Amino acid sequence: MKIRIILAATLAVLFSAAAHAQTTLNVTGATAFRTATINSIVAAYGGAGSVGVVTSVTSGSYTGSNAISFRGNWPGVGDTIVRCRFSGSTEGIRDLVGTTVPGTPNDVFYYPDTDIPAIGSVTYKSENSNPLGANVARKPDVAFSDVQQTSSPYRSPVLGPADSRVGVVTFVFAKSQGSSANLTNVTAQAWRAVLGSNRGVPLNVFTGLAAEQSGRVLATGRNDGSGTRAVYLIEPGYGVSNRVNQFKIGANGFNGVTSAGVTGDAINFLQLWPANDAEDPNNNSVLWNAVTTGNGGYFSGGNVSTLLQRDTSAVRILGPTGTDLPSAGSYVGTSAGNPRAVSVVSMIGTNDGVNVIAGGGDVLAYNGMKITPVATGVDPTGLVPADRYKVTNGSYTLWSYERLYNRGTLSASQQTVETGLRAAIPGGLANSGIALSAMTAVRGNDGDVVTQP
Repeated sequence: MKIRIILAATLAVLFSAAAHAQTTLNVTGATAFRTATINSIVAAYGGAGSVGVVTSVTSGSYTGSNAISFRGNWPGVGDTIVRCRFSGSTEGIRDLVGTTVPGTPNDVFYYPDTDIPAIGSVTYKSENSNPLGANVARKPDVAFSDVQQTSSPYRSPVLGPADSRVGVVTFVFAKSQGSSANLTNVTAQAWRAVLGSNRGVPLNVFTGLAAEQSGRVLATGRNDGSGTRAVYLIEPGYGVSNRVNQFKIGANGFNGVTSAGVTGDAINFLQLWPANDAEDPNNNSVLWNAVTTGNGGYFSGGNVSTLLQRDTSAVRILGPTGTDLPSAGSYVGTSAGNPRAVSVVSMIGTNDGVNVIAGGGDVLAYNGMKITPVATGVDPTGLVPADRYKVTNGSYTLWSYERLYNRGTLSASQQTVETGLRAAIPGGLANSGIALSAMTAVRGNDGDVVTQP
């Protein structure tokens, strides 16, 4: 009898421990969807007062964190840690699929759980551009992506669920401060042309004005781990796997060039991306192609936003080895005493668009249709109703479905957390996107024609 009582008590303790065991969920993927992801996680916990947070940003709002972890009591689960490391959509799919050990996700680096403070507190790390403190290798459980898995090189195993959509993420084309006032629109044709040229294209390709033959438009943007880049290659028909020609701020020490390239609010140099970025290897594009000149790009949308807020009205334009590009054809070269005005164009998430406008750049129409991002204090969705309608009815097509993938291996408690996160996303979108329920327009695969059923 005593043995039965002891056994029953032991089992009760074990079942109780199992019922209250800590649950963890490791998140990676899209940087363009960071704000919505972080807002949704906090809301699902029950608000900022219900969770402890360690974040890579300096202070204040942490919705732009590249690395962030949370701990609190998740409804229906109990003690739960959600770890996030945002690297880009394509990189997120790669790491969830796994490329190092077949059948096993790649390691992603998160903050140590011991860095997470008490519930209701926030620890700021001040290392967002390169969060070295996030150094604990763990396997991701889920990944957010601005594009579907088949728009990446990593297509096996097939990730789930069958309908992975959790929202619509919106983008805008934007131009740098100091760009031509006549540059107001980007057509798919003009964008394909500038991506394909290592000297940019004449300004009149964008404006249609004969007098602007001598002006110049250059492209900048993201590396090939980015879902944003996948969207701006797929939507205009350039091809997601094709190499590009993008320029970066300044000169990065490659082949002896050491200028940082920025004085105050102005850019002194723009450089065609060198094959290997000595300033920051994270900017290299290595997923679709071997490292090639011009094909690099910023690993964060915030860095693209920073470039577009700089004045490009008097810059030197350098080739990949750090020497001025010489005149050729319609291109007018630069030298130490002869900078020139250029317009720099890229595609960014609408949340970054707010920052570009505030910083002196501007957003552009796409194929003649324009939306203008606004601060959430003006409209909680980041778009005024008339602009939001252009997306939801399909007249503005620079958007994609945001997707949340997993490998089908989540535990029951992890599945509860993931389900709760999905449910919280419509309320956490802010200026990152639009709820699926608000969309009248639909598209099938990435870049497909947008229609109304």
